[in-house]
Amino acid sequence: MKNKKTIILVSALLLIASVNLWAQQRTVAVSLFEARGALSQDVADVVTELVMTELVADKTVRVVARNSFDAIIAEMKFQATDWTDSNMVVKLGKALGADSLIRGTAMSMDKGGPIIITSNILDMNTSQILYTSRLQVNNTVEIFEKIPDFVKGLVRNLWSYKIGDKGPGGGIIFFAEGGKYMEAVSIIRMSNYQGSVNEAKNYRGGGYTDWRLPDEFELNMVYQNLVLLNKHYSFYGTSDYFSSTYYGDARYGSLYKTQDFRTGVRDREYFDEYVHYVCAIRTF
Repeated sequence: MKNKKTIILVSALLLIASVNLWAQQRTVAVSLFEARGALSQDVADVVTELVMTELVADKTVRVVARNSFDAIIAEMKFQATDWTDSNMVVKLGKALGADSLIRGTAMSMDKGGPIIITSNILDMNTSQILYTSRLQVNNTVEIFEKIPDFVKGLVRNLWSYKIGDKGPGGGIIFFAEGGKYMEAVSIIRMSNYQGSVNEAKNYRGGGYTDWRLPDEFELNMVYQNLVLLNKHYSFYGTSDYFSSTYYGDARYGSLYKTQDFRTGVRDREYFDEYVHYVCAIRTF
């Protein structure tokens, strides 16, 4: 009976974790890439399928199925000119249940010549363009080779965050610039330097495995952008945090840079002797 209860409890916890991760994912739709110039639509269709395949394989986003997308477009009688109508774009996003949409073109000036692939990411809640990208390949074979990295760049820019927002890992955004974001979380557990490194490394917020201890400059950004600007309460009133920045060896051991989030004072403290709360960060 006890084992049965344990299995039920573990199953419930796994279900909750999967639901939370699912809720944090973005839903993206992909419109058919349009062929231009001397390029055939068949090639553009291949680009569309490759983009969708890589998005699905990434597992950090949900992708609207092609048949669902086509059915909703047909039902709404959505026309090419409607992409310039913000109200229609927002309505389409709601109908698709999508946060973002990827549109693009594949073009070539000469048959058999270089191919240029462009894409835009639209925020379906605002109809604003979040990101544009461009890829040039010499032939159709290179499309297969280069699309995976091209799509990784798209995935990194599907989000539009500002400082103080909650990130996909459950942390608070403390850096947002040029499509690069950093989020931080305060782990209320006292540890020495090595314990802080381990706590940050083993943190699994949002199911992500790339959490780490910040260096001294990143730690100061957390203080400047979250504490001083009153962007999040979780860091308030806490003591010093270790950074990953090594300062040097002294009489009683190795020293690492620290920062007091009550006063902003940046100092250095011993590897083993002092214990602090842990700040974990990740970049995406």
